[in-house]
Amino acid sequence: MWTKLIPVVLVVAAIPFLLSFWSLGSDDAVDHFNIGVELSAENRLEEAIPEYGEAILLNPDFSEAYINRGATYSDLGRDIAAIEDFDAAVRISSENAFAYMNRGGSFVTIGQPRRGIKDQDEAIRLDPELAHAYLNRGFGYSELGLQEQALRDFDEAVRLDPETGLAFSNRGRTYFLLGEYEKARDDLSEAIRLSPEIGVNYSIRALVLNQLGREREAQRDIQRATELGYERGS
Repeated sequence: MWTKLIPVVLVVAAIPFLLSFWSLGSDDAVDHFNIGVELSAENRLEEAIPEYGEAILLNPDFSEAYINRGATYSDLGRDIAAIEDFDAAVRISSENAFAYMNRGGSFVTIGQPRRGIKDQDEAIRLDPELAHAYLNRGFGYSELGLQEQALRDFDEAVRLDPETGLAFSNRGRTYFLLGEYEKARDDLSEAIRLSPEIGVNYSIRALVLNQLGREREAQRDIQRATELGYERGS
C-alpha cells in the first residue's frame, strides 16, 4: 500500500460552536449546552450528545445546540444523524453559515459532493471569510475529480486561516494528485508543523518523497506515521 499513489484521502472539517454562552445567564438550556461544549473540548463526545439533546428539549429553537450535536455526530462517523441536526438548524436559522457549512461537509462524507458544494456556496455567500467552507467545498470538488477548482478553494482557505493544518494538508494532497510533488511536500511539511500528531500527513508525505527520489526520508515518515497509529491501509 505504501507504494501506491492512490487513494489519497482528504479531510472534511465539521466545526461546532466551541464558545460557551456564559453571557446568557443561568438558563437551563444554556447550562446543558455549555456542559456539552466542555465535554466536546475534552473529546468526550458520547457524553456531550445527551447534553446538547437536553438543551434542545428545553429550547427547541436552539440552533447552536443542533449544530454542535450534529458536529459531534459527524466526528463519531454518524453523518446521517448529523445531517438531520443540521437540517433542523437551517430551518431555525436560515442565515447561519455554520449550519450550511457543516451540513455540506456531511453530504460530501456520505458521497453526495454536489449537494455538499451547494451548501458550501450558501455558507460562503453568508460569510465570505469562513475558511472552513472553502476547505469543505474544495473537498467536494476533489471528490468530483475537479482538482484545479479544489486547489483554488484550498488556496483561499490557507489565505483566510494560515494556522489551519487541514488547509495545508488537503492542498498538499491535491498537489500530489496533480503531480506537483515539491509543492505537495512543502504543504504537507507545513501541515505537520501545525499538527504534528496527525499520522496520515506523514504517510502522504512519504509517498511524495518517494516520487522525489528521497526514499530514506520517506522511510522515516512511514515510521513516524506508524508510531502515531496510522497504519498502511487504514
